[in-house]
Parts: sequence; structure tokens; C-alpha cells
Amino acid sequence: MGLKQFMMAPAFDKPLNLPLHEETKLTIDRLVICPPEDGHIGPLFAAVEESLAEIRPWLAWYYPGYSWDDTALWINNVPVAWREDREYSFVILDRDNGQLLGTIGINQLDRRNRRANLGYFVRTSATNRGIATAATKLVARFGFEQVGLKRIEIVAAVGNAASQKVAHKIGATREGIARRRSNVGGQQLDTVMFSLVAEELERWIQRVG
Repeated sequence: MGLKQFMMAPAFDKPLNLPLHEETKLTIDRLVICPPEDGHIGPLFAAVEESLAEIRPWLAWYYPGYSWDDTALWINNVPVAWREDREYSFVILDRDNGQLLGTIGINQLDRRNRRANLGYFVRTSATNRGIATAATKLVARFGFEQVGLKRIEIVAAVGNAASQKVAHKIGATREGIARRRSNVGGQQLDTVMFSLVAEELERWIQRVG
């Protein structure tokens, strides 16, 4: 390809029919996974407050002084991020009683290379129930089938065994240690890089259901 052709080529290959924020709802087993709404602000902030011991060491979005207003700002920005094809964020709800169990989303989207990061958080009182694994399976499939991704990355701090366990469970490949990759609370943490491609996910789904 010549320089002129390269300069005129499209910057990315975006699917023609990206999923609409207001029409997207994913369900699996006992979970409903959907974009957050104003009514989720209070429940999400309560879930964060409940889970500070698990959040503080590992998640970069939390900082001292994190408030109800921060939660509201994030939720209010979700529709814009969807429309701009930057992030696809969800809340995880209990299908029976509507309790907010956590969040999950596709972010850091690199459309040129058709890859993105997938991150998740499950409130302390709902851990060890397979919620993150089930939600990750569903949102990863959403990323491949509806967002048009070819590679999904899951990045977990070296010390965050629970997050790494989820990546292993869904069949992601551990690629190695990325040194000093993430800044959390002013500290640069070494992280474990996992990657997932559609074929791996489907093999895992066929094997375990």
C-alpha cells in the first residue's frame, strides 16, 4: 500500500450496526446484565462502600474521597460512551430481587486493532458465587459478536488472585507479567496480562456450559 492509499484508508473497521445502549439487556442463569440507569446510583455507591477492602488495593478508578457524585457522574456518562464507541458498561443485577451485585464493562477500546479491556467488580457480599465468571462469559461474547472485537484483554494485579481466577475460569490465556503497568492509589503495580479470543471462549462454553 502506498503512502497516499495508507493516508486515505479508514482508521478502523467499525461494525455498521453497533449495539444500542437503550436496547441492550443480557441475561444468564440468575443474572441480568444491563447498562446502568439513574436508579442504580445509590445501590452502586452502597456496593462500593461495602467492598472498600477489596477495591482499594486493586482498582484504579477508586480514590480516597470517592463519593456518591462520582458514581452519578460515571452512570450519567455511560450513554455517551456507548454512542461514541468508547466503552460499553453494565451493572450486574440479581434476576430475582433486582439487587445490584457489581459492574462489568468493555473499555480502553482500540478500534484499529479490534481489541479492548474487560473489567469487572462484584460486591463483597456477593463474591464466591460464580457471578463474575458468568457475567464475564456473557459480556465477552457480547464484545466479540456485537462490538466486533477480535481480542479481549483482562489485566489483574499480580496480587489480585480473585480476578486472575475469573480469567482462568473462562479460558483466557495467561500471556505474562506486565511490569509497573497499572497505577493504583499512587503505586505502580505489576499486572498479569490475560487475553481471550472468540474461539477460546466458545471452546470453554461448550466444555462447561
